[in-house]
Amino acid sequence: MTTTGYSLQPIKDITDELPKNKNYSWKQLCGERVPEQITTIVVHHTGSLKALGADAARHAKNHIEGTSIHVKGEPGLPYHVYCKEGQIYQTNDLLDFVYGVSDNNGYTVHICTEGNFLYDTFTELDRIALYAAILAVKAVLPIVDIKGHNELQAKACPAIDMSRVRSDIKTIEMDIERKQSTLEAQIERCFAVKNQAEFMYNKAKLNDGDGVWARTWLDRVHAIMVEQKLL
Repeated sequence: MTTTGYSLQPIKDITDELPKNKNYSWKQLCGERVPEQITTIVVHHTGSLKALGADAARHAKNHIEGTSIHVKGEPGLPYHVYCKEGQIYQTNDLLDFVYGVSDNNGYTVHICTEGNFLYDTFTELDRIALYAAILAVKAVLPIVDIKGHNELQAKACPAIDMSRVRSDIKTIEMDIERKQSTLEAQIERCFAVKNQAEFMYNKAKLNDGDGVWARTWLDRVHAIMVEQKLL
């Protein structure tokens, strides 16, 4: 994905590289969901200032060591996708039930961007990575809504304009659909030309009026293709 001079790298799956709670995994503690259950993407920020240089591993370690949610700590990082400096990381199986938003985890996938956007700038690169991550999740799950953490709980997170996020995603999807429709129409026209060319060629081999008609038209097509340097 390339936008306004930025080129995003392929999504990196670091799920198995991140710190894990020795007591249990997300699946062991919370079970696993089925795709049909998952209808909503929730957007987060980490709440850690960019200047502190935190990463997914550090956040995972903090959640494992914290006991505010579970006496033995959380299984690991409570986000499915994590974005930092334009790089997108998968950090949990999308079907894992994680503790992203209290009372709202059965139907949600959680995408988090590094930073505290009450103070940090949500850069264009941050935005492009977030949008690419959202579209990647929507491509594989039946997502119908995108929410900010603060729209489900009384939190500041993710401290960005979620109305703009939803509007931009809709615009991007409409643009993709338009381009795909244009491509499909072009292919359909090419197929029609191919079929008609074969039909005309078979007619041209006949030694009758139809043959004369077909050869005349194919000669005209030949002249156009020569003029366009296609022959």
